Amino acid sequence: QTTWSRTYGGASWDEGLSVQQTTDGGYVIAGHTHAAGEGGNVYLVKTNATGDTLWTRTYGGTQDDGGNSVQLTSDGGYVVCGFGIAASGEAGMLIIKTDALGHEIWSRISSGGCTCHETSAGGYIGADSIRREDGSWKIKVVNSDVNGDPLWVGIYGDDGTANHPYSIIEVPDGGYVVTGQTSEHPSNPLAMQRYIVARKISSEGEEVCSYTYGNPFCDTHGGTATAVADGYVIVGSSCDGELDPFSSDMYVVKVNNQFEEQWARLFDAHGIDVAVDVVGDGDGYVIAGVRHDPITEYSGDIHLFKLDSTGTQQWATVFGTPQESEIASSITKVRGGYTLAGSLGYTAVLVVKFEWDTNQVAFVRGDTNADSKVDIADAVSVLSYLFGPAEDPSKAKVAECLDAADANDDGKTDIADAIKILGHLFAAEGPLPAPFGECGIDVTVDGLDCLSFAPCQ
Repeated sequence: QTTWSRTYGGASWDEGLSVQQTTDGGYVIAGHTHAAGEGGNVYLVKTNATGDTLWTRTYGGTQDDGGNSVQLTSDGGYVVCGFGIAASGEAGMLIIKTDALGHEIWSRISSGGCTCHETSAGGYIGADSIRREDGSWKIKVVNSDVNGDPLWVGIYGDDGTANHPYSIIEVPDGGYVVTGQTSEHPSNPLAMQRYIVARKISSEGEEVCSYTYGNPFCDTHGGTATAVADGYVIVGSSCDGELDPFSSDMYVVKVNNQFEEQWARLFDAHGIDVAVDVVGDGDGYVIAGVRHDPITEYSGDIHLFKLDSTGTQQWATVFGTPQESEIASSITKVRGGYTLAGSLGYTAVLVVKFEWDTNQVAFVRGDTNADSKVDIADAVSVLSYLFGPAEDPSKAKVAECLDAADANDDGKTDIADAIKILGHLFAAEGPLPAPFGECGIDVTVDGLDCLSFAPCQ
């Protein structure tokens, strides 16, 4: 369930792109803000454990600067990576080192970028994309010392292709794995499609190998990754083979330590769906994604779901309202749950804390008789529960999971729920509130409960 959600900023175009839990149990969030007027600034927010603001910091000048990621460093401070423009007018990758209170210690242009973190050697590794004279986009990786001064710079990607990094991971041999997006593919060199790519780089910056993943019939976007014990999990978006410009699915691919694909899965939230981040969680992986509706003004909500080690979905939940556009950018695992950073309508930084009760029973909304489908019998079951005789078996069956019978998710079971089911079935009123179509728990705080639900056990 959602423990709390908070917004920060909101005076202009503000967005949170990265969140990490701090040693005091609170959070640090990095993004960008345009509150100062022209251009933008890197935005850093520190909160306590319940999301209350402790301090905020902005960095940058009058040009367009922004933060893409934040990590805790071994000295108790933070390293923020993003994009910036120097006083000379030079645009490039930006890295900012701060103390524990967010006061800037130093900053560098052309170190950092889309993503960065502290290395085991005490320096910093960052990745970004740069445009070349031939029009191609290549991945640029900068390995810096403790002061942010470059030790080596690597450029990766074929001429004439487009390459963009989303994650860089240090591996035990001292090298790095960069994951992201590319338009190059060894088996289809003339294609202009996009694929997810994983590149292995040595500790000296030499490319060792690269592997691509995705659907050969349509673009596969994204490429954010996390390292797990036996390989990597990479997320993005793709399609199911149908070339529909108004539809894409959340895409998850698991590869082993030799970068061999073990499985790939698509998850459809009935819109333009993108998986934006992933974290390992015990026996599986938790993915944060965003659903955009291409038809209505309802432009986005946040999806959170867990897969086991074989890619089978364990649960799913949704955060969002029809009146707002909620966009997720980053997820971090915290004790008892997960915290997401993103934006509320691209006007305010949004942070949501989910506290997961592992004892909560998963169910499918609308399947009131628990027969693994939602049909007219479920509407009848609700009516029988409400108005049938005491000996009607529907009363006991529906009472086992009143959350499933709460078809409109208003916190009560009444005739409106039967009408909602009928509207879904016969009046094209769209899907029921989550969890619908797949097992999940109820994130709405109400007085209903689910004691048992056989199809999800």
